[in-house]
Amino acid sequence: MGSVELQFASDLSAALGLRRAVETGTYRGDTARVLAQAFPSVITIELSPELHGAAVTALADEPRIRPLQGHSANVLRDVNEPTTPTLYYLDGHWSGGPTAGAEDECPVLAELAAIEAGHPDDCVLIDDARLFTSAPPPPHNREMWPTLIEVFDALRARWPEHIVTVLADQVVAVPPRARDALDAYGLRVAPRPPSLVRRIVSRTAGRLRS
Repeated sequence: MGSVELQFASDLSAALGLRRAVETGTYRGDTARVLAQAFPSVITIELSPELHGAAVTALADEPRIRPLQGHSANVLRDVNEPTTPTLYYLDGHWSGGPTAGAEDECPVLAELAAIEAGHPDDCVLIDDARLFTSAPPPPHNREMWPTLIEVFDALRARWPEHIVTVLADQVVAVPPRARDALDAYGLRVAPRPPSLVRRIVSRTAGRLRS
């Protein structure tokens, strides 16, 4: 279970006027709390009735968060709002332990299909990008996991103009107007060759002096 960097979420919200966040895979509600610091409305979806019940109790003090229970693709279809620009954080993959979904381990393609009628400025973050480059080992069923190319193709089919990349073990798809926010995030989280870092620092220092 990963999370969303607060600075990146805030930068996307500011650049695009995003008005809410929707998460799949509530687990203990930690990411929902992070998103509530950047958005006035957060929906978080959990398949496990037990984890959902625990999250409802744990998040009761945060009125901006609405926990929902059910299969992520079905609930996403219900909460999709074409007039509301949204950040989607898709992390509803089966992870063993107390998580649910062993019979449908990675519904991410169905999740993307469920939100395809959304707002043109919707942003999508998909956690665990490494598992699309190489499916997880048993007891996982690799046939239930799409490849990275299949994930990219699904994103580009819905948002052909979006920038689609991988950063910090997450597939990221954002509109071109959010390029500055995306690049800044990449500088924070992606390893850079020392020579490139020196060039970036040198250029920045030159702009500051001028």
